[in-house]
Amino acid sequence: MRFEVTLDGQGHSVELRRRGEKWECSLEGRSRDLDVVEVSPGRFSVLLEGQSFELRVERVEGGYRIHGR
Repeated sequence: MRFEVTLDGQGHSVELRRRGEKWECSLEGRSRDLDVVEVSPGRFSVLLEGQSFELRVERVEGGYRIHGR
């Protein structure tokens, strides 16, 4: 899946690929492995390079909005 995202006001190209139990994320051509668990509907726990993030996915007109912390 390929997405165009805005982070801190700047546009980026992000591609996500499932590889078995893991996810691979490519941001502007740089690949990283992710551990992703859906903890409740629309809420995800993401482990990236030793850091943990919580993401909430919200459906909006024309796509999705992702909130993270």
